[in-house]
Amino acid sequence: MATQLIMDRWPNLQRNVPELFDVQPGSIDMLYIGANRNRHHYMPEFYGLGYRITLLEVWEPYLKGMEHKEMVFRAVLGDVRDAATLSLGKRMFDVVFFWHGPEHLPHEDLEDTLFSLERISRSLVVLGCPWGKYPQGAVNGNPYEVHASQLTPADFQKYGYSVDTLGTRDVIDSNVLAWKVLPRRVRRRSGDKAAWLSNLGLT
Repeated sequence: MATQLIMDRWPNLQRNVPELFDVQPGSIDMLYIGANRNRHHYMPEFYGLGYRITLLEVWEPYLKGMEHKEMVFRAVLGDVRDAATLSLGKRMFDVVFFWHGPEHLPHEDLEDTLFSLERISRSLVVLGCPWGKYPQGAVNGNPYEVHASQLTPADFQKYGYSVDTLGTRDVIDSNVLAWKVLPRRVRRRSGDKAAWLSNLGLT
């Protein structure tokens, strides 16, 4: 049964990221990262809003459980850290949605991942993760389910993201919501990471 903190995540998205819900049916592409047939947070809601959803999933058994679902326009096997170099990276997505996935990456990979996701987003990147410590090992034999990092709002604010939290740090089901509204682009953004970091004041 979902806890109150889990149930509060959707209203928190609606309150903080209204751009996510400004959808013209049939014309908005979303890159949705990570899902299986038993856990695909908010995908039905996004499909109902009119998003055309490309799913990126790193573990093939999970992908096979999702690739024929009506709400999945396209399913791609691959690692989020390679998002800008996979075949899907040749196109742009209006929204990139990476929900309860950043914590599965080593902390040192977060920077490159955010850079890659911003390169292929036309206008919005939305992220969610546990707030702080939340131990988890492999699930259903999937090694990618391991929680490899403990993230806080500062980890995202460093890269120009707005943040909001639910709950209390290091308490199960507490949540960090992070989002960045980008200047709308039709073509992919520059692959110059040094320039990206400079614009953020990080060099």
